[in-house]
Amino acid sequence: MCESKVPVLDTAALITKIILQIPTKQYTVAEVLDEVRDEESRKALRIALETGKLSIVKPSEESLKKVREVARKIGELANLSKTDLAVAALALDFKNRGLEPVIYTDDYSLQNLAKSLGITFHPIRTRGIARKRKYMVYCPACGYVASSENEKICPRCGHRLSRKPIS
Repeated sequence: MCESKVPVLDTAALITKIILQIPTKQYTVAEVLDEVRDEESRKALRIALETGKLSIVKPSEESLKKVREVARKIGELANLSKTDLAVAALALDFKNRGLEPVIYTDDYSLQNLAKSLGITFHPIRTRGIARKRKYMVYCPACGYVASSENEKICPRCGHRLSRKPIS
């Protein structure tokens, strides 16, 4: 791993204890800590924090805003948690400083967002996505296309809305 690569970890990376396998200093956001619940993973997390191998960093508001904007444009905002958005924003902060962030995640929506932001990701237990996609929300019964990805029920016919890739 070259010196300019910066590992940014999501919850899956901490639960799988990948922090023990990456030789360089790693970064994550505070929201991830609340999602690590099993005792063994919390112990590995505690050790990484105490030894300075893992640092908790708050992403900038500017990057959070940009990440939300891109997630909305590609139709992923409703599928990404506050934690996912914070992880992506932290990686974007590193990218804006001229570094090469690598997000360690198995979350396909986070991978799609990273790819759309021009940020490298490293899947942990999955193959990862091959290409970025843009999604739309629609009604499979009547063909209604939602104006917002937050809509869940078709206002025309009452069916549950679905999501499909458009690119």
